[in-house]
Amino acid sequence: MSVTFGPVGRPYNLLGVYADSTAWGYYTVYLTVPNMGNYYSLRFNSIFAALGLPSVGNFLDDVSVCLSSVDVNENLTEKIFSIFPNPFSHALNFILPESAVGPVKISIIDLHAKTIYESKPHVSESGIINMEVPGLTNGIYLLKAESAGEVYHQKIVRLE
Repeated sequence: MSVTFGPVGRPYNLLGVYADSTAWGYYTVYLTVPNMGNYYSLRFNSIFAALGLPSVGNFLDDVSVCLSSVDVNENLTEKIFSIFPNPFSHALNFILPESAVGPVKISIIDLHAKTIYESKPHVSESGIINMEVPGLTNGIYLLKAESAGEVYHQKIVRLE
């Protein structure tokens, strides 16, 4: 089955695909929920089922959702945006404010102020940008997004 997450009324983002044979497996997914409203949906989607019937197999047991608030004091004059998941392993999704229009230039900067990755990703109709980030080692980075003369910053953490 796959597990997806997203704000109600927006596209859902894939958190992972999970499968076991006959034994029960245990899986944990960590997710930073972007500050985009109060209503989100966590969905479990059948991909393969016994006999081709979605209601046969795909058993879930002991599903728990734990929320915790992590507050980091940031300079309030910086323009920030929503990034998820954060920490991430290979890909990031983010939503810039509605005031950001037109093409977007993304830069990832390491803690030595060196730009180590640049991209001009596609912005979907929903306003969500999905970006693969290859070749980063585990660590803390600054993601800078430039759009329509505005510059937005956000800390990101790469963990695998």
